[in-house]
Amino acid sequence: MGGITMAKTIKMTLNQINQLTPKASLEHFETDKKGLSRQQRIARLQTYGENTIQKRQQRSLLRASWQSVQDPFIGVLAVLMIISWLSRDIDGAIVMLIMIVVSSSIRFVQERKSEQASIALQAMLAKTSRVVIEGQPTEVAAQSLVPGDIVQLQTGDLVNADLKILASHDLQINQSSLTGESKPVSKRITAQATDVTNAADMASLLLMGSTVVNGQATALVIATGQATCFSAIVTTEPKSRPNQFDAGLKHISWLLIRMMLVLVPFVFVINGVTKGDWQQSFFFAIAVAVGLTPEMLPMIVNSNLAKGSVVLSQQQVIVKQLKAIQNLGAMSVLCTDKTGTLTEDHIKLMYYADILGERDVQVLRLAYLNAKCQSGWQNLLDEAIIHYYEQDQPNDDFPYQKLGEIPFNFERRRLTVWLKNHAGNQLVTKGAFEEVLATCSQVRLADQIEPLTEVQKQNLVAVHDRLAQQGMRMLAVAYQDDLAETASIDRVGNQGLIFAGFLGFLDPPKQSAISAIQQLQAHQVAVKILTGDSALTTQQVAQKVGIQNLAVTTGEMLETLTDAQVSELLTEQALFAKLAPLQKARLIRLLQAQGEVVGFMGDGINDTTALKQADVGISVDNAADLTKDASDVILLEKDLNVLEHGVLEGRRVFINMYKYIRITLASNLGNVLSVLVASICLPFLPMLSLQILVQNLLYDVAQLWLPWDRVAEDQLRQPTQWATKGLLKSAFILGPLSSMVDILTFAILWFGFGLQTSAQQGAFQASWFVVGLLTQMLVVYVLRTPASPFKDRANWRVYLGSLISLLIGGILVLTPLRQAVDFQAIPTQFGWIAVALVTAYLLVTNTVKNLTR
Repeated sequence: MGGITMAKTIKMTLNQINQLTPKASLEHFETDKKGLSRQQRIARLQTYGENTIQKRQQRSLLRASWQSVQDPFIGVLAVLMIISWLSRDIDGAIVMLIMIVVSSSIRFVQERKSEQASIALQAMLAKTSRVVIEGQPTEVAAQSLVPGDIVQLQTGDLVNADLKILASHDLQINQSSLTGESKPVSKRITAQATDVTNAADMASLLLMGSTVVNGQATALVIATGQATCFSAIVTTEPKSRPNQFDAGLKHISWLLIRMMLVLVPFVFVINGVTKGDWQQSFFFAIAVAVGLTPEMLPMIVNSNLAKGSVVLSQQQVIVKQLKAIQNLGAMSVLCTDKTGTLTEDHIKLMYYADILGERDVQVLRLAYLNAKCQSGWQNLLDEAIIHYYEQDQPNDDFPYQKLGEIPFNFERRRLTVWLKNHAGNQLVTKGAFEEVLATCSQVRLADQIEPLTEVQKQNLVAVHDRLAQQGMRMLAVAYQDDLAETASIDRVGNQGLIFAGFLGFLDPPKQSAISAIQQLQAHQVAVKILTGDSALTTQQVAQKVGIQNLAVTTGEMLETLTDAQVSELLTEQALFAKLAPLQKARLIRLLQAQGEVVGFMGDGINDTTALKQADVGISVDNAADLTKDASDVILLEKDLNVLEHGVLEGRRVFINMYKYIRITLASNLGNVLSVLVASICLPFLPMLSLQILVQNLLYDVAQLWLPWDRVAEDQLRQPTQWATKGLLKSAFILGPLSSMVDILTFAILWFGFGLQTSAQQGAFQASWFVVGLLTQMLVVYVLRTPASPFKDRANWRVYLGSLISLLIGGILVLTPLRQAVDFQAIPTQFGWIAVALVTAYLLVTNTVKNLTR
């Protein structure tokens, strides 16, 4: 087991408490089993402070500003700026500084907006704990826990402070957030006499950050906030899972950096040798390096993600990790639990029947005793039973004392309580039909008890299936009377019971689920149901929400199949029922092995493993704390159509980032070829360093608005996927095409207008500046969409950005301000030639662009 690093004082305190009895622990913290009074809690909260470690606060302005410039491309630009400044190229350094400020400022503003929206929504997800206050269990905010509080825990709860167990039953804890080991460990009341060096191994202690996966406990709060063991190991920021986009972006980024490192020295040497001006060649090489550096890339990526997060927050969707938006867009398969996600989660008890399927109040009463007396995981089925019975039998007394309980878990799939009244002891079990039936050896019909025969088993299966085919969720009830108080509940509760009858619940599908699934399928997202419910109930719900393929495979069947066989099933089937938690995760893993990007949506504690395995885990606001903690995206509204909106927003974000990368990569490769040709063939520099920097800055300003660009409906119809080969193919076709226009421009200026001397280089440079600026600005509208740029128009902000940059560029070339950047007047007739060249380039690019996808 991985060790836990903590301050020695914390470890010694925990070790000492681990050796105390529950009674001694209560005395040490000056409390008792009735808990603290409200006044005591207020006083202790002032003494110990809030129970928080990394309270989610907005970053300081200084920290946010620093993080907005932490990027390899910004770093490269900063180094080049410093070199230019030290080399006394002040103008070039100032332009580079403007580029850094523009990129980092826009990134800062967008991330700030996203952060504010996220914090506002996260505040709606505050964790709570059940605390005994003055003898009464009360839900309180977890951050208000204080040492001395008495906390009640059940399956699915997060441990929100360091605790000492006072009482427990079948308690199993997942400590993976502390130890890295996913296997649950048993915890119990004990007073270990020897020192234990690892806090996670202390049998009677529950540590903040762990989760209850089975059983229940009453425990004493012994440490909160910064005094907890968790505070010594928690990271300040959660780590996001790497995704396909991150890997592809990293590959392309380093490709551009390597291209720059190879090209720049070559350009410097070639120009130094051919022109003889090594200082100008040096500045030119630096400017070329800047031109090859996509310094706006981090801003474009973060602005897109931040914008997507803000849009989703307005639809009451919390995105815990910004990069989950990319995975939403890339999602090709959505696996979903059934109950509470596809269904209304307003469960009603519709049916209680004996073994023949006839209504039987005795079955209802047994179910009520089981639901009323259980103290484990609260669920909607128990609430439905209690609500129905207390309305139907309002005057029924309750002369029962609970002697014991075996809590529900997802392997046993049933709940057992052991009760006592004046008539004797009685054990009642309620749970999944197959699991309850397996514990029975007798059946009750009216007041008669008979042996359970094979014929009766077949009849019970037939009754169960008939009710399940009506879309009801089925449970079974069994019992045993006249038990000795010395009997073992663990032994008696698992064999020799009397089968009493059935319970049928109705949980209708959400209307939004029907439309959401239709929309997801229309957008090429396959929907599969992975549930612990019965096969028949799953088929009924699937049919109602519009899933066509109703073939179903159960967890029992999966256990007999190899991974290869299951993978084949996954290509054919959409329904998988009676699954254990690990089986859900297995199915997701096998889908991922097929190259699918898998989302999983669930709200139960049995869904946490699948949520963590999925590329994007999706939960709902009323899910268990453990479930929400494992999710990347949380829906605050019950309307599932927001999920489809999230998928489409994820695709818009991806496409707008991808189009910038595609255009920039092709443009940079074209610039590489043009610069190489110019360096070899011309006796002077094709553009001065300051001119290149200004052109690059104007292009950057125009691209600021790409995150707001429209995305055509055609592009949203299928999942977005990163394609490095497609990007490189596009660059190697479109880049040389751009370079051909530049080379043709060089030839026209050289041979047609006779701009061949150093005295005429200002006119030559101004002319190429115009052609380069026009091609860079206008090709964006051709490449941003697979359709005609006249049919699929850009957002007005994109047009405005280009117009501003072109106006500034025109002023620099056509007015006396051109002298500030060493331009000369361009030849009179060249304007029409430039328009013709650019028009021809755009027409050819529009023709070949779809060959590069």
